Amino acid sequence: MTCIVQLVGPSGSGKTTVIVSVSRRLKNLGFKVAVVKHTHHHVDVPGKDSWRFLEEGGADYAIVLKGSGERIATFTKDKSLEELIKEATNKVDVILVEGFKDLKIGHRIELTK
Repeated sequence: MTCIVQLVGPSGSGKTTVIVSVSRRLKNLGFKVAVVKHTHHHVDVPGKDSWRFLEEGGADYAIVLKGSGERIATFTKDKSLEELIKEATNKVDVILVEGFKDLKIGHRIELTK
């Protein structure tokens, strides 16, 4: 069964730092880890390739590899967070969620400044 841990807190409270540390430790112990992050920044810009694949081409996923695959970004549309987490539970042991403060997802940890 996949363990889901959600970290919430204000900007600068250390959410990303905690997730990086926990993820590294879990990986060293042999666990498969996924991280889900909520952001207000633009990640899929209208007119760019991944946006066009999804919007103009109607693809379900746009998977973008940098170089020989050293960095991979996966974009999808019309899927809820719950659907994406359900898909990930078949592939990983632990899901670390950063943000989504208005939702209750797994074990919730609230950080403060």
